[in-house]
Amino acid sequence: MSKNKYGITVLHDPSAATTPGAHEGRVIFDLVAIHGLNGHPLDTWTHKQSGTMWLRDILPQLLPNVRVMTFGYNARFKNFTTIQDLRMIATKLLAELVDLRNTDEESARPIVFICHSLGGIIAKKALLIGCPEEQERIQNAVYGIIFLGTPHNGSNIASLGKLIANVLAACTPLNPARVLIASLQKDAEGLFSITADFTKRRRQIHIVSFFETKMTYIPPFMKRMIVDHHSAILNLPDEIAIPQYSDHREIARFASASDRNFRPVLTRLKKFEEDITNQFIRKLSQDSESTLVPSVTKATSVPFDLPILPCSAFRGRDDVLDVMKKHFYEPESRGYRRRTFALCGLGGVGKTQTILHFIFSHQTKYETGVMFLNATSRASLSTEFARLNELIGLPDVKDKVASVKRWLAKEENSQWLMIFDNADDLRSVPLWEYFPPSSSGHIIIVSRNQEAIGGVAQDGCSLDPLAFDDAMAVLLETALLRDPSSADLQSARDIVRLLGSLPLALTQAGCFMRSRNKTPKEYLDLFLRVRLNVLQLQPTLQDRERTLLSAWKVNFQQIEEESEDAMNLLLLFCFLEPSSISEAVLHRGSIAQQRWDENGELTEVSAEDEGVDVNIIRLIQSDMDFDDAIAKLRAFSFISCNRETNGLRNFSIHPLVQECAIQHISTAADSWRLRAIFLICHAFPRSPYEPLYGTNGRAILPQLIHVVAESDKMNLRTGNSPLFRRQLAATLLAASRFSEPSWKMEALDRAKLLLKDDADQYLNAWLSYRGSCILRMAGKQSESERILEAFVQSKSQLAHDGGSDGLGTPRYNAQRGELIVSFAENMIRRGQLDEAKSELCEWSALDPVAPSTFERIILRARDITLGKVLRYQGNFTEAFMLLNEVLEGSPTDDCFEGSGWYRVLLSGVAELHTELGRPVEAERLLTQELKLMKESGSQEIAVCRRLRISLAETFLERGMFSEATEILSVLSTIYKSMDKPDHATKINHLRVQVSLARVSHLQSHWTEALELWNEALAFSARLKVDFGFSAGMMRFSKGHALHVLGKTEESHELMKEARKLMDAEPRILWIAGFCTRWWTYVTGLMEEECKEGCDMM
Repeated sequence: MSKNKYGITVLHDPSAATTPGAHEGRVIFDLVAIHGLNGHPLDTWTHKQSGTMWLRDILPQLLPNVRVMTFGYNARFKNFTTIQDLRMIATKLLAELVDLRNTDEESARPIVFICHSLGGIIAKKALLIGCPEEQERIQNAVYGIIFLGTPHNGSNIASLGKLIANVLAACTPLNPARVLIASLQKDAEGLFSITADFTKRRRQIHIVSFFETKMTYIPPFMKRMIVDHHSAILNLPDEIAIPQYSDHREIARFASASDRNFRPVLTRLKKFEEDITNQFIRKLSQDSESTLVPSVTKATSVPFDLPILPCSAFRGRDDVLDVMKKHFYEPESRGYRRRTFALCGLGGVGKTQTILHFIFSHQTKYETGVMFLNATSRASLSTEFARLNELIGLPDVKDKVASVKRWLAKEENSQWLMIFDNADDLRSVPLWEYFPPSSSGHIIIVSRNQEAIGGVAQDGCSLDPLAFDDAMAVLLETALLRDPSSADLQSARDIVRLLGSLPLALTQAGCFMRSRNKTPKEYLDLFLRVRLNVLQLQPTLQDRERTLLSAWKVNFQQIEEESEDAMNLLLLFCFLEPSSISEAVLHRGSIAQQRWDENGELTEVSAEDEGVDVNIIRLIQSDMDFDDAIAKLRAFSFISCNRETNGLRNFSIHPLVQECAIQHISTAADSWRLRAIFLICHAFPRSPYEPLYGTNGRAILPQLIHVVAESDKMNLRTGNSPLFRRQLAATLLAASRFSEPSWKMEALDRAKLLLKDDADQYLNAWLSYRGSCILRMAGKQSESERILEAFVQSKSQLAHDGGSDGLGTPRYNAQRGELIVSFAENMIRRGQLDEAKSELCEWSALDPVAPSTFERIILRARDITLGKVLRYQGNFTEAFMLLNEVLEGSPTDDCFEGSGWYRVLLSGVAELHTELGRPVEAERLLTQELKLMKESGSQEIAVCRRLRISLAETFLERGMFSEATEILSVLSTIYKSMDKPDHATKINHLRVQVSLARVSHLQSHWTEALELWNEALAFSARLKVDFGFSAGMMRFSKGHALHVLGKTEESHELMKEARKLMDAEPRILWIAGFCTRWWTYVTGLMEEECKEGCDMM
């Protein structure tokens, strides 16, 4: 038998047999058995225990008039993953049948295939390939196919690859499925297309699909369902699906004629025999003359014909596919009524591939056909309809568009899907003219132009770049990185971020690495050096897609020709932070903004005066022109748009679009960088006292950080004008109030470089002020003081040299006042309260009777700092009167209310209420402001956390421990999670730790209190504030907890140390309630507990 392993082997021939019941010379049909992967023409069908080969030993007795044969071939694994090899096997099957069926009777005889597992793919391929007329007669003779556990379907190509891997695991002794799974997912693309094509191009072939219901044993110890119910059926209208109580191997083997799994197979074969016999009898009874008249076959469906196949690395898009499924198929009452859907998005985002996967998942619903049309132009659509006219077999008429439309409009041809791909030019190509005049059918429009949604389509959605995990999977799979190292994965993540998760870019990057044998790190390094050159390279792989640069370059040129405004807006967007370009920010950058003039008053300065390009101003300010430009860019999906809560629009642009557009205008790049920088600098609020300063500043900061980075790429001559340097420096100084300490230091350092050798006294004073504040907040007290001293000395030298012009203006005086307030803050940190008070009282407005607005604001800032000095000295009543007067006067000043100063002031007033025994009034003030901050979305900023600390103190004062603990615990978690907190934040964290320790102490949770006091002391040591009265109080409190816990000796030593620290410095009351009421409470407890024989007090 080994000699006959390949080719056709006849097991039973009625015309030559003496089988009882056979009619000599009369064969009803030919039965051809095809084995699957690693199969054998006999062994596949032989029961292992009984040795019964049912095709030879059982079937001839039960179906004596059926010729039975098997087909053998080289069933190696690779022949199922190489389409060329599959074609050769299928061609060999047809050729062998031609040789065997050489008489007229035989050539007209029906054929039935019975196929095990992947043998079904051979049968389907044999019916699909183009071939000579003699082999085509074999194809036309196929009456039915019985599939035994054939893996037809996966939800997509990747799942079909896994399905074939299951088959491989079941059929291959060495079980290589895990090793080959990635390859299977890739190579399953061809198998996927065979099934898809078969379901559309099959004639009236009778299909019976048997599927297994038992798991198959896979050595050494695994069981797995190889081909489940959903995968083993084709979902065709007339298909018969039958479960078999067997595993994947035994589904093709039967022990005897009484085997329960054999009976349903025999029943289907007998049904085929009966139907074929009846058909033959009817044919004989027909009038002989009518049989000579050639029949005319009417087209009933469009042959399945796609120009491209789904990408095997397709990932994600489940949400979009679900939306499309609901649109077309839910609710069921819609049936095949006309439905239209548009899928829009940037070129390269994966629109066409998403549609292809939708088609392959639902193609069986479209019996009339699926038509994939190139809708680039009227000419391309004319060509496509001519092709359809020929495929359907319609008459060769002049107007083929109308011919196809009429055919699709017929009631019997109502179940169709028509896809208009690349339908970007909706104005020049009116798609509705190509829609069939019918209320049935489904239409999908694939377009970059987002106007298609709601325009030519009833519904639709825009595709965004892939989710990060899906993007990683696409890159790794196309690069064939089956077992990436940690370094490979990190470089791959960086590549995904740089390419913005754009599917086409990721696919081309993966193909580049694969074809040139590059590691992700090597590709990344190359991309960072010459990214645009890399983007232009076309991988030498089968891919119809153009590179991103070539695809978008045509669009850039089209925009230039059609709309100068749209091109200008695109280029402006190319130098802004791409993920969120707010219309509100653009508007602020184009209108006049308030600035301090030399007289210390706010005045409006136009955008043009601060360097903003006049054409940009006109474009943004003209609603009609701006909307037209936006519409043009959205027509190519170069930008996306959504609405903000304020009703204004927010735009985004893909970073690769930015890169490619910049390359397109490379010689003018610096000019557009400068335009973007001036726009954002003008939009950024300069004064912390203007309304919505914090809200606007936080919103614009990401854009400022981005354009600052862009400024580093500029030619030195472009960025060296005084206007540019001063505008950017002023904006950086204003922005140094926001974000993390690292950004604040970066903004300060950049401003220093920009103002080097600059004679602008106001900007230099502002620079010194912000430098002192930032360094102080970072805990760099001495450096902060050096900046202030250096500034004072330079101004004294300037005045001595007679160069004091401009130093006597109200604006400069106000800025000098801010410096004095900062200087006083440093003194307060050192405990020099009287000296700080003296410095503060020395400064005044140039005209005390009629101070300028700027000076009036600094006078209030001075009073707030004076109130802090009084509070730290324990003069609570005097401090309250001063600060409350400032607080009550603030609502009348638009330049003050709502700023950070206001909330710091509110916190101080609330803490004074608490110190004076009015915690309820303090709570009222604090909760009112915290509610407003939450409503405005600013509840996460630093000053809000400070207000919550003050609120917790009001609860602590009233013994509301659970309420206090809830606030403090949340704050502690927030502070601990911060990456790089500044010194001021660390101090507030210390306050929270101290308050938590006090809560436990007050509730007599002594072990917990001791632990918390230890944490507070360790934290104060790290902050280098473990000295003075407050540090002594922490030790004293810990000592009391030790005393209560019976650790008398340790408590005694710690009390001595605490007394030394408290005696060495005046009591500075910087932690609300701690050095006043808490000091009284804990020392009182200690005295009471130790008065009998305790000499420590």
